[in-house]
Amino acid sequence: MEKNSFELVHLLGTGSFAQTWQARIIDPVLIEEWGSEDVALKIPIDTKKMLVLLKELEINGILNINLSEKDGEHIIKYLGPYSFEGKVVMVMKYAKGGSLRDLMGKLWKKKILSPSQCVEISMGILKGLEVLHRNMIVHRDIKPENILIDDNLPKIADLGIGRLLHSNEMADSMVGALYYMSPEVLFRKEGASFNTDLWSLGITMYEMLYGKFPFNITHDMPQGEVLIQIREAPVEFPPNDQIPECLVSIIARSLEKDPKKRYQTASEMYEDMLDCAENRKLANDEIIKNVQLKVNTSYDIHEVETLINKLLKKYPDDWRLYSGMAQMYNKHNLWKKAIEEYKNAISKAESNAMLYFEIAITYEKLCDTNNALECINKAIYIGLPPAIQKKAQSLAKNWNTNAPTIQL
Repeated sequence: MEKNSFELVHLLGTGSFAQTWQARIIDPVLIEEWGSEDVALKIPIDTKKMLVLLKELEINGILNINLSEKDGEHIIKYLGPYSFEGKVVMVMKYAKGGSLRDLMGKLWKKKILSPSQCVEISMGILKGLEVLHRNMIVHRDIKPENILIDDNLPKIADLGIGRLLHSNEMADSMVGALYYMSPEVLFRKEGASFNTDLWSLGITMYEMLYGKFPFNITHDMPQGEVLIQIREAPVEFPPNDQIPECLVSIIARSLEKDPKKRYQTASEMYEDMLDCAENRKLANDEIIKNVQLKVNTSYDIHEVETLINKLLKKYPDDWRLYSGMAQMYNKHNLWKKAIEEYKNAISKAESNAMLYFEIAITYEKLCDTNNALECINKAIYIGLPPAIQKKAQSLAKNWNTNAPTIQL
């Protein structure tokens, strides 16, 4: 009976003490309780590792009591403990968008994200860290693998080595992925405190923007050399006109080797990120509302093109402007032009399910069923709002039936 509660579908990752699986719920009572047919299960590797998982269950349980829906927006939802195949496992919401590591690529084959993506993702992580730190939890293992993308939002996962701190206490155990560990954890007596998480985020941000680690560290460097570089090498920023100086300054401050010179709180770092976002290549909400109004009400295609192209010179990384252009071309039945603009938007926001849904509809207008089907399946996989998800599933089923077959 117990073994039939879940069916393991896909291994999502293996850590030092547990494996995390996508699992399908078989028990209809649990489907109703958790509101989904799929969850993520964290399963301890062996009995000895069970104690670490029990600690994570304890931290999540305490956090869950104090967590409002708004507070939990950037922390992966904890559903509770459960028994599976004779082991206690942790049940979490399954994040269909994968992890930040999936977006960034493997350690040896990284992809560079746009500044706007970096800012959007990092601000979400900081909001999650604000909540953890307010509840006296230091995560101690912030890295791309532990940032999940769910409902197009970055969410912090894996509190396995996190620790509840008492006031002014420092966590003195050396835990976390070496590339993301701060100097005070590696070399000093004081150990980890809240701004240790901000160091780890700074490493992650550098990686997003430059496709490599700071301090001239490489993934295949011997551990001893990595330690020396973290302790001694200055952080250097390759010239890049696309990365605003304010963003470089934020990363540089987060990577101060002396924790007293670093950001002291996630809120402080978030405020600088907000200022940077508002003064750089992201249009504010009023600008976007005006663009959407023009798209919806103006029949002068050249007027709308001129407006959006002018804004794109100032905000070249804002996916919403490309999406507005695509919607305008769709309105005038210029399907091929719309598809090019949707592709531009997707290149700036790869985990946005609605963009894949909208480009799928446009491909279908061109009778390109294969590309339409591929894009709508991607949208379904990432996750759309419930009503649109149902519509997308219906379209995918219909398109799959009508997709042309290739005669060999």
